[in-house]
Amino acid sequence: RANGHLMLNGEKMSKSTGNFMTLRELVTKYGADAARIAIADAGDGVSDANFEEDVADNNILRLFNLREWCEEMVREQDDLRTGEPNSFQYALFNNEMNSVTSEAVEQYRQTNYKLALKAALYELTSARDFYREACSAGGIKMHKDLVFRYIELQALLMAVIAPHWSEHIWREVLKKDGSIQNARFPDVRPVDA
Repeated sequence: RANGHLMLNGEKMSKSTGNFMTLRELVTKYGADAARIAIADAGDGVSDANFEEDVADNNILRLFNLREWCEEMVREQDDLRTGEPNSFQYALFNNEMNSVTSEAVEQYRQTNYKLALKAALYELTSARDFYREACSAGGIKMHKDLVFRYIELQALLMAVIAPHWSEHIWREVLKKDGSIQNARFPDVRPVDA
């Protein structure tokens, strides 16, 4: 990919003005995965790639909270619902995961990392939040199968951009054998409009 100017917080990156950050400084300050997310979020096209420090800061917290939630769900899995799924919330969340996964995989295929990140992190997390809130409002527990499917999809789709976070979720939280780097993107059912 080729970009226009490199921007840092909306201003052209320039050593002479002091508006400059090396990759080493970036990773030291934010960690590898948050830095990679912010770089992916900066843009893919020929327009100026704008690295926003706020995006990196926010994603440190986002990854931490997401990891904590995944660990909590696995730890408290006996409190999740099993058996027959609820027809509405289950079908809606399952379909949304299929849609977001298809979109993320297609954007990765086209090397559109900003759009892949949008689907793989932001939209998938939003779908989870909607499902969680709908279950809470309906007075039902989330379904264990869906929660674990979500955690696995989240790890697989983020492995391209946040490999360390994804590896932790894959091996330490889900207790999967082998590295997530050897896993394949999931095949999902067609989206039911």
